[in-house]
Amino acid sequence: MRHDDRALGHMRVDNLLTTAAIRYGGQQAFYCAPTGRRFTFRQVDERVNRLANALLALGLRKGDRVAFLSTNRIEVVDIYLALARAGLVGLPLNYRLAPVEMRALVAEVGAGTLIVERRFADMVPVVREGLSGERRVIALGEPAAGGETDRAMADGSVSDYDELCAAAGSDDPRIDIDEHDPYYFNLTSGTTGLPKCYLISHYNAASFVPMFQAMHVDERDVLMTVFPMYGRVGFAWVACGMIWGNRNVLTNFDVDDALRLIEAEQVTMVNLVPTMGAMLLASPALARSDLHSLRGIVFAGSLLPAPVREGVQARICPQIYEYYGMQETSTLV
Repeated sequence: MRHDDRALGHMRVDNLLTTAAIRYGGQQAFYCAPTGRRFTFRQVDERVNRLANALLALGLRKGDRVAFLSTNRIEVVDIYLALARAGLVGLPLNYRLAPVEMRALVAEVGAGTLIVERRFADMVPVVREGLSGERRVIALGEPAAGGETDRAMADGSVSDYDELCAAAGSDDPRIDIDEHDPYYFNLTSGTTGLPKCYLISHYNAASFVPMFQAMHVDERDVLMTVFPMYGRVGFAWVACGMIWGNRNVLTNFDVDDALRLIEAEQVTMVNLVPTMGAMLLASPALARSDLHSLRGIVFAGSLLPAPVREGVQARICPQIYEYYGMQETSTLV
């Protein structure tokens, strides 16, 4: 790991990690619950450098578009930060969309590379049609038994994520990036049709610190990210942990698994939508779960019904934070 002499005060997303690697180094940064792996801030910084250098070695250059499709796992953190460090522009894809919708979005932004978790391999032939240029595909995660996933992606060149990173250097690629450069395309909810893309700059993506100050986050907190990280909220909690040096438990929402992880990892803060809160209240596992570590639950995304709010306060955690935000502003309204 090597840090250059550029000012870390610039509002570049990758500077959040650079600073965290210096400040918190060997502290645990992420627990990737789906794969059982744990990483320090320094290890994540190195992983990010390797991925950034691997993408540049493939021929990508500053400003090129890269789409990615994955559930919550450490590689999504790598991707967000590596794109920032290499000056590439990301398109996080919502895995709940139909493949033809993903194809349209990929074509709209002009992405030439797709990084995809192997569990979504059956979508790749359709999504790849929207890619431009060399139509690169990089596969991450565990292959399915019998190799069905890679066979589904066999109509074109597919690179392995881990192999690319292992072969790349671990130094900062030192790409000249301005805080007002484009960082990634966020997507609207798509309630009236195909989701619409709009650009988020580095400054916009890195400027939401007051949001977490309003929720009294500090270095003592243990976070759990269950919001899908293809969206702004999931990404924001990843960035939050880098600001205060928090351990962040990455997982995909499952009721009983969420309860287990809160207890086992001593989680203090989690962001939910009201439907998730209602599902926790309805779970038989709630009565036998020890959730005393929770000091706050954040709700966003839709109106919090009174029965859910009252039930959560009585049975899960008395302290609730609610907020309203707008995707395009990056932070609270």
